[in-house]
Amino acid sequence: MNGKQEVELRIGGYADDTAIYLDSPKRITALLEMTAKFSAASGLQVNASKTVVVALHFKGPTSNIKLPSGLRFQEISAFSRYLGAHVGSRDATEYSWGKAIRQMEARLRIASVKMLTEEQRGVLAAAIIIPKITYVARHAWPPLKWLKTLQKCIHNFVWFGIFAREVTHGRAWIATGIAALPRREGGLGIPSVRAECMAMAASEITRWASCNSDTIRIVGDILHGAHTVEIQREQFITIGYHPALLHGRKFPSSNWQAGQEMINMAGQDDLNMPFAELTRKTFSVITDLLPDVSEWADGTCTIATGALKGTGTIGMRQWTQKNRGVFCVEWLPRMAVKYLMLFDETGSRVTPEICNSMMVQAQTTVGELMRWAHISATDVAFQLLKHGSPIQRPSSIRLAHMTQLIGLLLLNFPEMVYQTPYPEEVRLVTTSVDHPYVLQLPDDNQRRAVLITVGKQATTEFNITGGQKLLADVQAAISPEHVVKDFHLHPRLDRLACLGAGKRRWARSCAQFKKIYTAHSRETGKLQLVKRTERRRSDDPLIHSALESVSWQEIRRWIGADAWGERLLYRIKTGSLTCFDRMQNRTGCPHSECVGRDDITLSHIFWECPAATSIWTTFIYQWASLGYPAAMQTPDTCFTFKFGMVPRAILDRHAKENFWVPQIERDAVGLQLHRAAADCWKLGVLWVLRIIWKWRTEHYAVNKVLTAKKF
Repeated sequence: MNGKQEVELRIGGYADDTAIYLDSPKRITALLEMTAKFSAASGLQVNASKTVVVALHFKGPTSNIKLPSGLRFQEISAFSRYLGAHVGSRDATEYSWGKAIRQMEARLRIASVKMLTEEQRGVLAAAIIIPKITYVARHAWPPLKWLKTLQKCIHNFVWFGIFAREVTHGRAWIATGIAALPRREGGLGIPSVRAECMAMAASEITRWASCNSDTIRIVGDILHGAHTVEIQREQFITIGYHPALLHGRKFPSSNWQAGQEMINMAGQDDLNMPFAELTRKTFSVITDLLPDVSEWADGTCTIATGALKGTGTIGMRQWTQKNRGVFCVEWLPRMAVKYLMLFDETGSRVTPEICNSMMVQAQTTVGELMRWAHISATDVAFQLLKHGSPIQRPSSIRLAHMTQLIGLLLLNFPEMVYQTPYPEEVRLVTTSVDHPYVLQLPDDNQRRAVLITVGKQATTEFNITGGQKLLADVQAAISPEHVVKDFHLHPRLDRLACLGAGKRRWARSCAQFKKIYTAHSRETGKLQLVKRTERRRSDDPLIHSALESVSWQEIRRWIGADAWGERLLYRIKTGSLTCFDRMQNRTGCPHSECVGRDDITLSHIFWECPAATSIWTTFIYQWASLGYPAAMQTPDTCFTFKFGMVPRAILDRHAKENFWVPQIERDAVGLQLHRAAADCWKLGVLWVLRIIWKWRTEHYAVNKVLTAKKF
C-alpha cells in the first residue's frame, strides 16, 4: 500500500459471452444474488443492458413469467450472438448460414476486386472461407441445400472472383475433379465443403468419444441419441475401415451422425490380411468345434475350446497381436458387427453386405446378438440375444447365421477362448513394461475404480469423476519409479470402441479423414488428368514431351516467376489452353500468315508462328551473343527449361576476375554462377511464353471477342 513502499494495482477485468442455463425462471433471482456475490469478490459487474433471457421453448415465454428489473426476454424471432454462434428460442440454422454468407461476402469484397489467379483464390478459400464454414457447422449443421449453396459460392469466387450464389457469365476452364486435386498432384486445391464438414464432424466426435470427461460424455449421449433428455443407452462408436461405403451416401442430417459414419468407415487404416493358408488351417480347427443347428438348446450352445489353445491357433494369435495389438475383450460386445474388421477362411475381407445377409443391422453390436461366458477351463457357452434379451426359440436360419458369426469371431479373435483374470481391467500406458499394478472398473453401476497391486492384499479405491482426475489419482498412489502416461480406451471411460491396445489407431487427424472421404473424387480427377495428358500426347507431341519432365511442384517453385506465369505453365501442362479462334469459329491463329491453316496446335502458337519466331529470335540472340551453344536453342530445350551450360563470355570473365582465388572458392562461385544463369534462362523462357500468349489474347480483346484477362 502507499506509504509502505508498496504499489497499489488496479486491474480491470472483463468477461464476455457467458451463458447460464436454468431449468426454471424462478431461479433467476437466486442467480442474480449469486452473481452479486461474485461481483463483490472479483470486481466483475453484470451489464444488464447487454444481458438477454432466452426462452428455450420454441413458443417463447408464457405471459405469467415476470423478470427482475433490468432484464428482458429476447423476441421469439430474434437471435443473439454467443461465441460466434447464434442462439434463440427457435432453430437458428437458416439464420446462421444466411448471416455467415453475408459476412463472407463483405470480407471477400476486397479480394474480389484484386487481380488474383484462380489458384490464389483457391488458397484464400481454404484459408478464410473453410474455417468460417466449419465453425458455423459445429453449432448449426448445414442442410443439403445450404451445402450446395456454399459450394456454389466457393466455385464462383475461385473462377470468377465473386463470392455470390449466382454468376451470369463465364465458365471454369478445367474439370471440377481436377480442380479439387491437391496442388502437388496437378490440381488447384479447391476445397470441398462436404468433405470439410464431414472431416470436422469426425474429429469432433472422436474428441468427444475419447475425452474421459463424465459431463461431456453424458451430454454427448443425449445429443447423439434422439435429442431427448432420457438416455436410452450408452452410445459407442466402432472404429472401422470401409471407405467404399462413403461414396454416394446421403449427406447426414446432423454432425453426430456424420462423425459416426466417418469413424465407422474411415476411423483406422486398412487391415493387412493374413495368409490364406494360415486362415484355412485355423478355420478348419474352428469348423470341427462349431455346433450344428440341432445342437442348440433354447438359444444356447457350448463349445469345447481346448483345441483352439496352445499350438492350435498360435500362428493366428501371433498375427493378430502383431497387426491388431493386444486384444481388448471388454470392447467386443460393444462393437457394431457391420463395421468390424473381419476376414473369412480364405483371408478375404468380410464386407458389410455379408453382414446384411446375416440379418445384422447397421449399428447392431455383438452384445445385442449374443453373450458368452467361460463355464470351465476348456468350455465356452454362447447364448443368443435379440436386442439384448435371450431368445428361447430362435429360428433355424438365425441359428445358422449366428453360428457363422461365432466362427468368424473365433477366427479373427482367437484370444476369446482364454479367460482373463481381470475382465474389467483398464490397460495402463506406462514407461515400464513390467509393473505390478492392475486398475479395474467394477461393473456395479458405481463410479469407482480399484487399483490392485499384484502380490499384495491391499487395494486402493478411487471415485471416478473424469479420466484426467483418475489418471492423477493412480499416479499418486503407485510407486514413483512407474509413470502412467495414459489409459487405453475403456467402455466405462470412453465411447470410442477400439479392440486393439498398444497401437494408437484411433487418433486420426482431420486431414486424414478428409483424404479418405475424398479418395473417390480424387481418383476421378486423376483419371480426367490422365485423359487430358493422353490427348495432349496425340495432338501435340512436342509440347507433351517437353512438359512431361516438368513436375507440378516445379511449376509452383519457379524462382522469380509470378502467379500469372505459373498459371500459364499450369494451363499448358493440363491442356486447358484452347487454340480455338472465335473470329473464324474454328481452330486458328490470328497472325496474317497463319489464317486458313488447319494444323494449328500449341506448338505452332508458341514456336512455329512467325510472331512467336520473332520473339524467340530476340530472346535467343541475347544468349547467343554471350556464347550460348546453338545446339541448346531448340524447342525441346526451351519448352523443358533445360539449361545446358553457362555462356562462354560469362565463364571467361569469371576466370579472369577470380584468377588468384583458391580453386575451392572458384568452384563454389562457378556453381553459384551456373545456378543463377539457369534461373535466368528459365525465367526468360517463361516470360517469352507469356508474351506470346498475351499477344494472342490482346488481339481478341481488341476485336471484342474475349478479354485479355480471360485467357
